[in-house]
Amino acid sequence: MKQVIPSLFFITIALCSFNLKAQEAPIIGLSDWSLFIDPGHDKTGNMGLYNYSEAEKVLRVAWALRDMLEQQTDISQVFLSRLSDQDEITLAARTDLANTLGADFYYSIHSDAGSPSVNSTLMLHGGWTNNGVTVEKEPNGGKALGDILDADLSGVMRIDTRGNWADRNFYLRGEYHHDNQFPYLAVNRRTNMASLLSEAGFHTNPGQQQKNLNAEWKKLEALSAFRSILEWGGIDRPAIGVATGIITDADSGLPINGVTVSIADKQYTTDTYESLFNQYSNDPEELRNGFYFIEGLTPGADVEVVFTADNHETKSMMLHVDSNPNGRTHENLSFLDVQLTSTIPPLVSGVEPSNELGMLKPGTKLQFTFSRQMDKTSVESAITLSDALVGLTYNWQNDFTLEVSMSGLEFVTQYTLTIDGSIAKNTLTDQFLDGDADGIAGGNYQLVFTTSAEDTDAPVLMDSWPATDAAITELRPILRLVYDEELNDASVGADAVSLKLMPSEDMVTGQVTHKVVNGQSVIHFFPAIDLNQEATYQVDVAAGLADFYGNTTEAFSYSFSLPSIAPRSINLIDPFDGTISGWWQPQQSGSTAGIITEETDRSYDASVANLSEGSQGSMRFNYSWDMDVGAPYIRLYLHPDAAQNTNRYNIEDLLQVYVFGDGSNTEFRFMARDGDQKYEASPWYSIDWMGWKLISWDLSNDPVYAWVNGNGVLDGTDFRLDGFHFRYVTGGAQKGTLYFDQFRFLAPDNGTSVPQLNGDAEIKLFPNPVQNILNIHADEPIKTVRIHSISGQLMMMEHMGSDKATLNVERLPAGVYLVEVYTRSGRSYAKIQVK
Repeated sequence: MKQVIPSLFFITIALCSFNLKAQEAPIIGLSDWSLFIDPGHDKTGNMGLYNYSEAEKVLRVAWALRDMLEQQTDISQVFLSRLSDQDEITLAARTDLANTLGADFYYSIHSDAGSPSVNSTLMLHGGWTNNGVTVEKEPNGGKALGDILDADLSGVMRIDTRGNWADRNFYLRGEYHHDNQFPYLAVNRRTNMASLLSEAGFHTNPGQQQKNLNAEWKKLEALSAFRSILEWGGIDRPAIGVATGIITDADSGLPINGVTVSIADKQYTTDTYESLFNQYSNDPEELRNGFYFIEGLTPGADVEVVFTADNHETKSMMLHVDSNPNGRTHENLSFLDVQLTSTIPPLVSGVEPSNELGMLKPGTKLQFTFSRQMDKTSVESAITLSDALVGLTYNWQNDFTLEVSMSGLEFVTQYTLTIDGSIAKNTLTDQFLDGDADGIAGGNYQLVFTTSAEDTDAPVLMDSWPATDAAITELRPILRLVYDEELNDASVGADAVSLKLMPSEDMVTGQVTHKVVNGQSVIHFFPAIDLNQEATYQVDVAAGLADFYGNTTEAFSYSFSLPSIAPRSINLIDPFDGTISGWWQPQQSGSTAGIITEETDRSYDASVANLSEGSQGSMRFNYSWDMDVGAPYIRLYLHPDAAQNTNRYNIEDLLQVYVFGDGSNTEFRFMARDGDQKYEASPWYSIDWMGWKLISWDLSNDPVYAWVNGNGVLDGTDFRLDGFHFRYVTGGAQKGTLYFDQFRFLAPDNGTSVPQLNGDAEIKLFPNPVQNILNIHADEPIKTVRIHSISGQLMMMEHMGSDKATLNVERLPAGVYLVEVYTRSGRSYAKIQVK
């Protein structure tokens, strides 16, 4: 889309035309000072949750701040970089405009993005570190205002703060001396006046974003900036009288919509679906903030506050209207959070597994969810089953959720479970269960279910890799077996799968693992060494793999082969060992849209890893698609300054990553930035498998697709990764979990006898031949050393921690061995001879 930039003359006229003040400004001291307010982004840029963007929110904060300054002070001028949701203006045009107008201060208003569990404020002024000393840009002033607003805004929003930082120190922290002695952010770097950027909470935090939708909440944020500016200018602040808070349900703790708050003749009704939330959701029950804001109260007075709401008990409380005019803004807000108690009797709001009640397998647990907190003893006493011989045991997940286990169920039999509504009651008000959902307490709840026929079928192999008689090109392939049901873990032993070279029948050392994915068992065999080329291997699967009904599988075998493979060196970009630094949360990218944010995140996971490569963990990626959004999309972004992106690749390379699939049919692709800084993508890969699979993009032979500014061609050299991208496809799973490990590229072999996983890594083994002590030196810490016999048997393994290590090999029989050395850069290997 072509960007439209209004002319400087037009913007200046438009801004000045809004510079209207009240006839008499009661607050003086700003008559020779002007402020340029820059609400970040434009139009609907940087989309947040519920289809409400950062750009829309901060523009309204800017409007409110402008109005306060113009109507209550004698300020010389207030400028805005944009006036409406339709304005489109580049960052360069904003800063150029502020410089041309000669404003005294540049204030950029933002909110942040990240994990749904994160919420805090942040101030960033222009600055850097010079030989251990923080230097603020000139003219000074951004730091001083940031120090005030940092404490004030977090107090008003009642959330944590990350502090007030010199911007280069924040983004490139820990450095004693920055190479670039100027601000990091463009708004601080390009402006020739004092400047500050604020981040008011996270528009990716569900609770915060639901408050952001409220007009008075945005006014509250503006009030904090307004009073902070006055304090920064040494100006006395006026006394105000404001009551505010959050109203929640005493049972669920959720905010309540439609509560009327009354103080004398003043009233405020919390947002409802009809009044506001219908603009952002099709679900009347999804959004709620419980926020109220009543101003114009008499400072220092004691007032009665009455809270009334449908289906809740009315509550009346006394409130002292706090007043400390020259204190922080939150010291002048009278916070009163209240809980209201529901008058609706409790219901059974859900039962799981709801889709299996017609053929419930004996042994399956039933989970009941109640609408209110329940008295556990009374509920357990109220439950009966039509067959009194069936044993019932109870496990409460929380005050709302009960899990019922039933022992002794017969096959192909109908049962009725009853919860007596005259016995089961809730905790807070002792109201009896409305089991028949007629609105009256005391009715019985009944659940009819039928058990399934007895399972006499052995587990069935649904998928395997490599396939029978396949020719593969992976030197260290991860064998994968997928069954149609969950196996009893006790039946999957260390010898459940084995691999041997044919026809010699030399066994390949490896490790067997078992993991359940969406109710199906996935068994992996991880070879500990590279396999031989131009060779055939046989996979043997042992008998006795069993389901939970005692049905067992028979033994079977199949073969696959490796042809001659062109040599390539492996270069790790990210091994995901112990950390996933540099990778943004999905919500931090403005390209991410159509997700259930509470169920979408990325994290490090030490329990799932590619054991063939000596990996210690992986990047776990949970996703959940919002089906009400037209084109759900996730961009898992790797920051360009991340350490991983120093390892660049080129057109002759293969880009690879191991992906642990969930069979969801969610689509995944690599997104690269080529030498011309254009976005170029791999084909989409449908994740229709379960377990580990190596995904490879041949940059010179596979298709390339343009994205944003791309042209479908990988131009230049030194490519880097933008990120992993995902999209929902019709018929795919709505949620799932993927894992990523050993992200790397394969370059044409450089002809050396010892392949290196990183071009900068150097591993030295000496002496060779060796009789007793083998010395291993590397240019980075060594994690693990493994020694294998030529047949593949693991003979020794040691975990290290420094860049120099020694191994005593005198107990090894004389012969030739393969030594593998694992560092953060990857795996290096070489042959040694033991005398």
